[in-house]
Amino acid sequence: MNSQNYEVLNRAWKSTCKVLFGAEIGDMKEYEPWLLSGVDAPMKKKSAVSGKDVYVGIEFYKDESRFIGLDEIDFNKKFQPLNINEVKDIDSIVESLQERFLYTGNIVLGNSQFVEKSSNVIDSSYIYNATELVDAKYIAHLTCAPESEYCFGSNGAGVSKQCIHIYETFDCNRCLEIWNSRSCADGYFTYNCDGCRETFFTFNSYGKKYSVGNLELDKDKYLQLKKKLIEEIREELVSKKQLKSLMDIISSAKEYRKENEELKQILKGHKFEEPRANKELVEKEFSETAAILFGKPLHGIDNYSRWLSRNIWERNECKSALTGRRTVVVDYCNLGRIPEPRLIRKDEWEVVKEKMKLSAEDVDSLTLKNAGETIGKISYLPFDYNTNSTNMIDCTTTLNSADCYLVLPAIFSKKSGVCTWIRHSSDVFGCCAGFHSSFCMKINYSKKMNRCFETDNSSGCSGGYFLHNCENVNDSMFCFNMKNLRNAIGNAPLQLDKYKAVKSSLLEQMHSELERNKELKWDIYNIGCLSE
Repeated sequence: MNSQNYEVLNRAWKSTCKVLFGAEIGDMKEYEPWLLSGVDAPMKKKSAVSGKDVYVGIEFYKDESRFIGLDEIDFNKKFQPLNINEVKDIDSIVESLQERFLYTGNIVLGNSQFVEKSSNVIDSSYIYNATELVDAKYIAHLTCAPESEYCFGSNGAGVSKQCIHIYETFDCNRCLEIWNSRSCADGYFTYNCDGCRETFFTFNSYGKKYSVGNLELDKDKYLQLKKKLIEEIREELVSKKQLKSLMDIISSAKEYRKENEELKQILKGHKFEEPRANKELVEKEFSETAAILFGKPLHGIDNYSRWLSRNIWERNECKSALTGRRTVVVDYCNLGRIPEPRLIRKDEWEVVKEKMKLSAEDVDSLTLKNAGETIGKISYLPFDYNTNSTNMIDCTTTLNSADCYLVLPAIFSKKSGVCTWIRHSSDVFGCCAGFHSSFCMKINYSKKMNRCFETDNSSGCSGGYFLHNCENVNDSMFCFNMKNLRNAIGNAPLQLDKYKAVKSSLLEQMHSELERNKELKWDIYNIGCLSE
């Protein structure tokens, strides 16, 4: 790391440790393996142009892919159109354009400075080994941190400050090992909490303060216990340079069989209200979106589920440990680490939550070493949440969304299916990290897209097919690393009538292959691989 950058980040690290642990614990570099333990760190590649190191933050690229650094791209370069034989079918186009298919890394945009070993960084400063950042500063070893500061070793730290090892959080400050929580402060080893302050080993709570094991204490007693636990944490870190995560502790937690059976009996007698499901509406939108993209509809979204699930985050069907009811879990922000024997559904917790508190005796004797034994009584974790959403079929993490099928998470979105992480989008299918987009299929890490298919790292495009790192590229196909382009194939503009003729032929081929095989051979991540 650049010495100046490290010096600044190390000071930020030490000040954060002092806030969290009451004292400094040493230099950041001593803790690098621990900080990386829960992070999807950027991957190092070699530039095909210069041989320099290139860092990419997206996991779907193939080993055979060739890369280029953003600063090595000549956006003004002119390309020759393909000849008639080279555009006769998709295989010919892919073969002819291999030299133009360079995937981009080191994407650092806007007013950013002092950024190292990182990609997909916008308007951020003092960044090391991180990806998916916007308006962030003093960040190291981290994935996805919009508007965050002084955060280290985390995955999904939104609008958070002075935190270490936090996962899928929003507006959380001065926290360690806090998971899937919002608007919390001074939380340690906490899961699924909202608006909580001063918590230790607290689960699925709302507006609690001075809580240990879900039991609220008076302020003096809490602060006394907190001081003891913080000292234990600091000693463990100084001696071992690492700390067990909350999921590690819960995975090895003692099983309380008698209490577990009592919970099962309570839940067995409870009638849960299952949400209404109108899958036909999603089927209709899927067919209509296909017709917009290919000129003809496709029918039966489940017939294409394997293809739509390609290049999105891994999704697993699980059962509640207490009722056996089905739930769908997707592995993002490290939440795939929830142990199945501890996984339940949120409405089940609401039924038994009054029993989910440690006793005063348990709290008095709680230590960092015996936490796994003690919290086994209460550490049941729901993955799902559903806020202001309707007709969300097998969508277990939703906010202000409607009429979706197998979308996790769905935020301010509607009429979509088989996606992971969409926001402010409508009529999108098979997408991962698709934002502010509509009538698209298989757009990944792209935003403000309309009528697009198979795109990656692109924005502000419409009518695009197989686009990578494109901005304001419209009615174009098979374009890489281009801006402000129209009616182009392989980065080369064509006359409108010729473009339409080639496009019509290619769309007919795509639709025919999809109807026949229920998938396409090519996608945006394999068209640049010579061995495919």
